[in-house]
Amino acid sequence: MKSFIKACFRKVLKPIGIWGLLVRSREACRKVRRVYACKKRYARVLQRIRRKPKDERVKVLFIVCEIAKFKCQTLFELMKRDSRFEPIIALSAWNVQALHTDEELDRELVEAERFFDRLGFNHVRTVLTHPRRFIPLEEFGPDVVFFSEQWGPRGGQDPESVSKFALMCYVPYFVPNYGDIDTDCHNPTQEFSWRYYALDYRWAALYQAACSRWTTVMKFIPAGHPGLDYAFHARERLSQGDKVIYAPHFSFPIEGRPWKLTWKWGTFNWNGREILAYAEKHPEMRWSFKPHPLLRESLIETGLMTEDETEAYYARWERLGAVCYDSDYRGLFLDSRAMITDGGTFLTEYGATGKPIIHLICPDNVLTPLPPSKIVYDTYYDVHDLDEMYSTFKMVLEEGRDPARERRLAGIKKAGWGTVDAAANIVTDLAMVLR
Repeated sequence: MKSFIKACFRKVLKPIGIWGLLVRSREACRKVRRVYACKKRYARVLQRIRRKPKDERVKVLFIVCEIAKFKCQTLFELMKRDSRFEPIIALSAWNVQALHTDEELDRELVEAERFFDRLGFNHVRTVLTHPRRFIPLEEFGPDVVFFSEQWGPRGGQDPESVSKFALMCYVPYFVPNYGDIDTDCHNPTQEFSWRYYALDYRWAALYQAACSRWTTVMKFIPAGHPGLDYAFHARERLSQGDKVIYAPHFSFPIEGRPWKLTWKWGTFNWNGREILAYAEKHPEMRWSFKPHPLLRESLIETGLMTEDETEAYYARWERLGAVCYDSDYRGLFLDSRAMITDGGTFLTEYGATGKPIIHLICPDNVLTPLPPSKIVYDTYYDVHDLDEMYSTFKMVLEEGRDPARERRLAGIKKAGWGTVDAAANIVTDLAMVLR
């Protein structure tokens, strides 16, 4: 009877828009209740941590789903040296990795374990295979959990579950660039975070203005980004280096895959093969290939290359010079003299070096960078077609000319890129609040 009455009301009210309004209002009220409950749980967790004995370390998990997106290396290293903290890498599989077969995921997890073994970082698996099971993070007994990816937490690893036993902090794997608020702030992983560490006070203010305190939990803390710490700590090396980095993005339009249309940056379709051919003609330049982790898959799915052609393409780069498929590329940035890219985060992450960027422009990109990023992005060498590309290569790579250098350095200083120790700022903030 109840369902019949509800159906009658829906039939009458839906045509005039009232039913939709009621549904949205109900969902909004539920969201407010969830946010309020999450804030209360965080408050209880914080009090529990503050009551810990002073000689007991704060256990911190860093969730890592793709090693190429691990940008908190300086933060982990600093906590590892600090007697107040016990940092651990927690390997999981939220995003694309969750769609892999158990065998594929096993290979990725083994690769990640070897990567963190090389760095000397303690690590645990939080996802099992055969059969697939996501282990609730509570089983690892953390006090603080750092997330870097905003998509798809599963099986007791989502922020609302975490809030029952730990404080969830968010540091995006990307360094903010265009200021796409939906991407930067409006995902559940972000909205239910306890702390969101922003690039600086300008970005914190931008995010805060776009987020309601009724529908989000997070508090924005201007701290810098650990992905730029290498530039802060190695200023004397920034003017050195001779490698040329090619860093292509994956974001080609794919019919039926709307999540890949969020960013339209990829230009591989009109320059990927040409750049490799140019590099093979100029091996004296010392090249390094740093593709987006999803480029290989995107090339095959779009039909731009077959699987065999893709493997052959990567193999040619491996024969030509250095390749980097993980997140340990700080030394590569310092040892380079220029970057060629159509990506997003590298416009800031590599831009902090002050070295020239040859920016490959996708005609479908409609995003406009916000200040202060724009004052630096305007000093990059924009390329829209092959003629512009080759003429820019001649000027920057062959002749070594960089006419926009002084304007770029001034813009970087004004933007505040690589001018703070983000890891130290985050550790200081946590230590002050937790103790």
